[in-house]
Amino acid sequence: KYLWSLSLKPIEALILLGYRCPYRAVRAYCAHILAQQTDDVLAFYAIHLSEALRYEEGLSPLTDLILTRCVQSPAAVGYPVLHMILGDSDLTHRHMQHCRFIEALLSANPIFADHIS
Repeated sequence: KYLWSLSLKPIEALILLGYRCPYRAVRAYCAHILAQQTDDVLAFYAIHLSEALRYEEGLSPLTDLILTRCVQSPAAVGYPVLHMILGDSDLTHRHMQHCRFIEALLSANPIFADHIS
């Protein structure tokens, strides 16, 4: 059996969402695993979610999940994820993914603009 075909823990899903796994089906399955987690768990893993976003291509199940949960729960999920993204000083191509995510987040809920300095 493949590791990603088993029931994964959130941290295992986040590991698979790193740069070494470009497979969309695996990444979608990991997003599904994370979608089942509470807001507190997602906030706890905010730094890992921010890192995983760097390796997404456009709108993906993971991007959609994080954006939806950030908008639904700004205090619990949105602000921690946004702070991790803003704290990322890497200015490579992948930084554009963070810029696109922030733009989508501000379009979905302008309340986040107060937290961007």
